[in-house]
Amino acid sequence: MRKDLVDATPFLASYDQRQCDAQLKTLDQQIQSIRESVTPKSRFAFKRVKPPVNKESSPPIDGPSPLETTTITEPNVPSASHLDSCVVDLVPTLSSAPEAAATSDKSSFQITALHIRSLKNTILLAPVIPGSVLVHDCENCIIAVGCHQVASATS
Repeated sequence: MRKDLVDATPFLASYDQRQCDAQLKTLDQQIQSIRESVTPKSRFAFKRVKPPVNKESSPPIDGPSPLETTTITEPNVPSASHLDSCVVDLVPTLSSAPEAAATSDKSSFQITALHIRSLKNTILLAPVIPGSVLVHDCENCIIAVGCHQVASATS
């Protein structure tokens, strides 16, 4: 309707133009108020779900040990968190025995993404990952990984 008013402007008196424009504004406001009353307000919010924390005890070794680690929360997406002064090696190794090498299946477990949170003074080695690596709250760490994308927050 507004386009019709614009097209007819050369043929209308200025008073009629103002009247039509005011009526169109009133109609637009009424349509907008009806739309707002009909459509419910969305209440979208991100909800943070904390993954379960598994405290594992390991036999004493020479050097520092991890404070706590998290388990794998999704298939093929491991996560490491709350480690201090550790060396984490996620690179798969092949056995030196020929029969073990012949039966090993590289596709049995492939890391597709990696989530890293709250590491301090830690060295993390990971294989080439076809997906993303998410790094949060890491201090004085060395992370060696090949990946498609790295997202870093406060690290």
